[in-house]
Amino acid sequence: MQRIVILGAVGVGKSTLARKLGEKLRLPVIHLDPLFYKPGWAPSERSSFQQRVSEAIKGERWITDGNFIGETAALRLARVDTII
Repeated sequence: MQRIVILGAVGVGKSTLARKLGEKLRLPVIHLDPLFYKPGWAPSERSSFQQRVSEAIKGERWITDGNFIGETAALRLARVDTII
């Protein structure tokens, strides 16, 4: 497990699981909410969000948590080896 995507409904513990798994496996954790939301919880434009996610997952080892299926599924799932 080198590239992990954690999906799930709001409030089910995706971020907590990502942090704990990241510590155990020594993988960097990429939280999608901070990449999507601007100050004041204003949403980003789709293209700029996709660009930030694309940059964030360039590495060979990572965990992402968050859904954003329509916006980033193709980017993340093309490189993932594990989905939770």
